[in-house]
Amino acid sequence: MNTVLYVAYHEAGHAVAAAVLGQSVQRIGIARDPKNGETTGQGYCDWLSTPGFTADELLQTKLTVTSAALVATDMAKLKAEDQTTENLSGTAVLRDHLNEMRKVYGEFHPNYDGFDDMCLTAWKNAAILVSRHFPVVMTLAKELIAKDEISGEEAHAIIRASLGQSR
Repeated sequence: MNTVLYVAYHEAGHAVAAAVLGQSVQRIGIARDPKNGETTGQGYCDWLSTPGFTADELLQTKLTVTSAALVATDMAKLKAEDQTTENLSGTAVLRDHLNEMRKVYGEFHPNYDGFDDMCLTAWKNAAILVSRHFPVVMTLAKELIAKDEISGEEAHAIIRASLGQSR
């Protein structure tokens, strides 16, 4: 999978998960080097939490949105190789993602009881969410490749249209 495709699926995974979980996507994009226009291999998905979440609910949402990006890129790779996506919870894949989650959020919650369980729950929720909404992730990723950046309003419109929902 080329870098642009990887970044697009990664950021689309974040955005779809955030939107499905009721969060407000602000913008998503593929970062480009201003000197040569080549992708930097990085992207961004800015989203805001909906007020009213407890600290635990917000952390679980962040972990799920983070996991969804990783699940989306794994699913895209497996589909490109005509492999089944049923084994996304395989031990090696899951271990790698749990280690990534510890790096991203563990420093903020080093002594948090149940943090590993929250990460595991987030991974499972993300796998279900992305599997259920993978056509939406694909649509958003294609649009992101075409435009490099999508506003939050446009991202939500694409997601709603792909899900058959009106405003």
